[in-house]
Amino acid sequence: MAVKSYLKTMGVPVFVAAVLLLSLSGKAFPEAEAPGSVEQNVISSRGSEVSDSMDRNLEDAEQCLQSRNFGEARDILQKVLETDSGNLKARKMLAKLDQEEVLQQGGKAPSFFARIFSSGKSHKAVTGNKKGMRIDRCEEYLEKARESLEEESFTAARDYAVKAAEYSDGGEESRELILEIDKAEGLFREKYNVPPGKNRRFRRPELTSAEEYIRERQKYEERKKLEDLVVRENIIRSRELLEQGNYKKARKTAYKAWKKIPYDTEVAILIANINKAFLLGPEGLETDLSESNELIEPAFPGGKDPMEMYPKTDGFGDVAGSLIKGVKDFFRKETFEMGYEYPTLEYSLDDCVEVALIMNRRMKFAEEQVKLGETRIWELRRKLFPDVALKVEKSFGKIADSTTGAQDGATRHYQGAKYMAEVKHTVFDGFGTYYEVKQAQANLEVIKMEKARIRNDIVEETKRAYYNLDKTKKAGRVQKKIASRISELYEVARKAYEKGLVPAVEYLKVKGLNMQTEFQTISSGRDQDLAHLVLTQAMNADPDRPVQIKELKRPSELLQIGLQNCYNLAVANSPDLKIKEKTIDYYNFEREMSKAKGWPKVDFIGNFGKAIENYQPMRYAADWGGTNPIRAHRGLSPEWYAGIKGSVPLGGSTFEYNYVREFWAPTVSAFRGSESATSYFTLHLLDNLAYFTGVQESEVGFERSKYEYQKAKNDLAMQVKTAYFKYRKALLQMDVAVAQVEHQKMFVAVLEERRKFGEMDLSRLVEEYIKLGEHEYGEVHGDSEYYISITEINKAVGVMGYFHPWETVSGERQRSAAFLAEKYLMMARAELVRKEFENARNLVVQAADVDEANDEAKSLLGMIDRSEALHREGKGSGRYSQ
Repeated sequence: MAVKSYLKTMGVPVFVAAVLLLSLSGKAFPEAEAPGSVEQNVISSRGSEVSDSMDRNLEDAEQCLQSRNFGEARDILQKVLETDSGNLKARKMLAKLDQEEVLQQGGKAPSFFARIFSSGKSHKAVTGNKKGMRIDRCEEYLEKARESLEEESFTAARDYAVKAAEYSDGGEESRELILEIDKAEGLFREKYNVPPGKNRRFRRPELTSAEEYIRERQKYEERKKLEDLVVRENIIRSRELLEQGNYKKARKTAYKAWKKIPYDTEVAILIANINKAFLLGPEGLETDLSESNELIEPAFPGGKDPMEMYPKTDGFGDVAGSLIKGVKDFFRKETFEMGYEYPTLEYSLDDCVEVALIMNRRMKFAEEQVKLGETRIWELRRKLFPDVALKVEKSFGKIADSTTGAQDGATRHYQGAKYMAEVKHTVFDGFGTYYEVKQAQANLEVIKMEKARIRNDIVEETKRAYYNLDKTKKAGRVQKKIASRISELYEVARKAYEKGLVPAVEYLKVKGLNMQTEFQTISSGRDQDLAHLVLTQAMNADPDRPVQIKELKRPSELLQIGLQNCYNLAVANSPDLKIKEKTIDYYNFEREMSKAKGWPKVDFIGNFGKAIENYQPMRYAADWGGTNPIRAHRGLSPEWYAGIKGSVPLGGSTFEYNYVREFWAPTVSAFRGSESATSYFTLHLLDNLAYFTGVQESEVGFERSKYEYQKAKNDLAMQVKTAYFKYRKALLQMDVAVAQVEHQKMFVAVLEERRKFGEMDLSRLVEEYIKLGEHEYGEVHGDSEYYISITEINKAVGVMGYFHPWETVSGERQRSAAFLAEKYLMMARAELVRKEFENARNLVVQAADVDEANDEAKSLLGMIDRSEALHREGKGSGRYSQ
């Protein structure tokens, strides 16, 4: 039983390893007859006193064992083993004690393997006449194990083999039988596809036979058939609900089947069709599976489009505003506004950019964020001014009265009224509110810069898509031209081959090149469709309306841009860098707000108004006269309340001081008003430790913002350099492409002339035509890369359109200070002609601010002054327009 319990815990493999170990060692311990040398070595290593004490303890233990006093004998032997764990005589006596104790209780001695796998204090104690009995029991268990193995009852066979090992000294035969059982069980599992798992212990060996397994397998298959039937019913029911239009129940029923077979393709397709029908309606399922080159945006039925499922609803303020607007429109003359007119034929580059900016949702989102930032600024500015509230209070009640002329305990009714103005204001808070406003303004600047960045992204994305579409259209035209000429040469080669004028190898080579060209032509058409789709998506336009673009002309003069100029412009205008710069301001104000909490704070609160409270009706003489104040002539009396609350932080604690002064009007319970003044002093101990945490957090945020700014500056330099090097690469690519096209055209013309005289193979000419097409495509690609690189430079600079590929000025003066100043001066001259002297002077001043070294601005400013003076005197008619 000990071995069985151990095997349940440790498993059969550990048991097999133990049997192997025992078989190699031969015996678990040395023979009892041969411990003399070891025992002498142990005894000799100790002092004579310790040795004598152990001998006496062993003699006492032997006497207790002979007298059947097992408990005392065990205690003595355990003491000996605690002193000398290698004392073999004590271990032998302890094993004999265990055996005698079990036999006395009517059981059997502990088994061989049970003693081995115990705490280590037991060892072999079976000798003499009992050896034959153990061999008989071992043979009996081995025979039972073999019978169970023949019946394919592997669990019972393994149990009998383990029992046989308990009654054998070496266990060699038992070990081999256990290995045979494991091998047979593995073959059985492999043959009948029995999954591995923990072996069950059956009471009857026949339960683990192959027939039982087959019966269990049949039960499993029957149960599986029932589950499959339920799944099939759910699928059929879900399809019926889908046809009826009950998409909610159809999806729920389909998911019941999906839980049973989550990897089934049929169920996945069914759920996908349900979702498609739910979003697009029943028409969405009636799709043509044939090949189509068009991509049409699916139309959602009413109320199903996520973009329109949640329309904006007007609040009370919006309704009131609409009413006011309606009244204004009623008295206003009817006006008409022109909306945006989409081009009907061809879109220019600027048209596409304008449509993209109008239709893009990101721009609308950015505009709403700007409005939110402006509203938040007004909210915080309001906190700088006092809070004023007007209050009107009416009161009614009754009270017991014992005044003169009335009986004691009489009840009288009274009425009261108050008209008050409540005022609250923070007189001083360490400028914390002021810094809140400044922080909100910095946040608004960040939002505006974010809007500018989004705008630049949209413009860059749209222009890139426009340039790619222009490139694919030109490349397609080039490919068609080359393909047409190669097709003609192929026809020549085919006719010549049919007449036997060219070899088959030459004909097949031309045919292969022609097929390759046709494939490239088809591929260029697909590229053009894809580029058209990308541009449509960038514009967020209607896919049903075709977007035809105007082809770009190659610039007559290429831009000459300097890297340093680009970097200077980027540092001054880049939205990304400006956002990080304003973020530093934001966290600086956060730091100032945290420090402001360490300053004293003074708040003012007060109520000012008038109040009255009197009996109604007044039916006693005391109400009209007497020594008390006359109630009959009581009116509204002043009533006010004013107080100042101050707090001073003191190293984590807070000292508060309150001063309150109040004046109350007469009431029914008081003939005269009252006035009082009260002061309060309070000290809160260590209630403001969060102040230090807030200051430290603001410092962390401030330093992090500076790190982010430096990182953005480094990234900006890398972005500018990357865009600039791409621009330089495009210039070189354009020059190389032009030279290659000119050379290839001349070379192809020479080959054409040689072909006419029969000196050139057609395949060689076709190959050169293909190279010509590649070089012409390289020329188109170079132009496109030039346009895209200019766009990337503009994005890195932060001003889209600063460099324009088709508007060049000598050197780097394009859109520079002098160029912009000249534009202001031209506008100033036009204003001067119209005699708008003030406008002209302002434009000249702007030109001078842009370009301080412009001498023409100074001379034009003097001309404006002289012309204005002559105009006023009436002497300079027609002169100032020179």
